[in-house]
Amino acid sequence: MRSIALIVICLIGASPAFAERISDDAGGLIDTYVQKFTRVRDSGERIEVDGQCLSACTLLLALVPRERICVTPNAVFGFHSAWSYDAQGGEAVNRDATQSMWNMYPERIRQWIRANGGLHQGLIYLRGRPLAALYPPCLRGRDRGGEPQRAQASTARARYASRAGHALSAMRATLKREHAVASASSVR
Repeated sequence: MRSIALIVICLIGASPAFAERISDDAGGLIDTYVQKFTRVRDSGERIEVDGQCLSACTLLLALVPRERICVTPNAVFGFHSAWSYDAQGGEAVNRDATQSMWNMYPERIRQWIRANGGLHQGLIYLRGRPLAALYPPCLRGRDRGGEPQRAQASTARARYASRAGHALSAMRATLKREHAVASASSVR
């Protein structure tokens, strides 16, 4: 069954390498993100971060291998301690959940967090040069894994552009003929 799926993927030219682009993710429930990024990790897909990835979204760095993540100059990761609602309905630091997240992060991320004040209620942001030192950049003209884009895709784009060019030329010729007919009939 697995070999049939791989053959189908190869035949249609689809690649499991592309997963998603994160551009504005404020985070949410830890369990939701653990499930999401575990599925991404297990699928072999890649993630492009091109904007904010805050709170539980940062678990991407804990669960998806570094080589399958790329960052753009717009990428920003925001870390803070985990919280839950207390008996009065207010926000309270959840030490167990914070420790759980801490244990999931790779050592290089824990070192950065430690050097920037640790996990607390306020956000600390990893971006720019410090982020670029930890994760590879997303490169233009390459897929999210840094591999050159497939020739099939560029060939398909060229074919589409060629068809569009022919259609535009045919439409112009038709408009010229209709304009000439309209002009000739109005002269009489």
